Amino acid sequence: MHLILYISYPVCLTLLIAATITDIKLRRNPNVLTIPLILGGLLFGCVLIPGLRVEKAVFALLCFLAGLLPGLGLGDLKLIMCIGLWGNPFLTAFEVAAASVGVLLVQLIRNPILGQIQILRGLKYPFPMKERFQKTKDNSVPFAPYFLVAYILVEGGLYLWSTL
Repeated sequence: MHLILYISYPVCLTLLIAATITDIKLRRNPNVLTIPLILGGLLFGCVLIPGLRVEKAVFALLCFLAGLLPGLGLGDLKLIMCIGLWGNPFLTAFEVAAASVGVLLVQLIRNPILGQIQILRGLKYPFPMKERFQKTKDNSVPFAPYFLVAYILVEGGLYLWSTL
């Protein structure tokens, strides 16, 4: 395993564990947690590591542009940006997809009728209205726990695969 991975894995796991705790309790990811790690990820990922510079810069730009879309949680987006800059942006895309499928499945299992209605509404109106709403435990889902599990599965699976 490359020496740099021994730095990025613990940073990403620590970030995701802290984000999971705050996301479950407060339904938000504070800037104090994410902004320094985004800046550190830019320095670590784009300056100190010779490979994937262009890919990480494009990833950061795409995450920034995605933040302009309505309905996307900016705390979750900053969390995704941190993981992509400290790790591999291509793997981060798979981790986000796996976490999103996890959220969908858990919500469908918890409340099948409401879950199906929300899926159909999402297909009809892919971008929600820009009006702000008060987040509660009933109308929001903490994304960080699902992202943590997806990160462990994808990164751990690749690590196990590479050692076989």
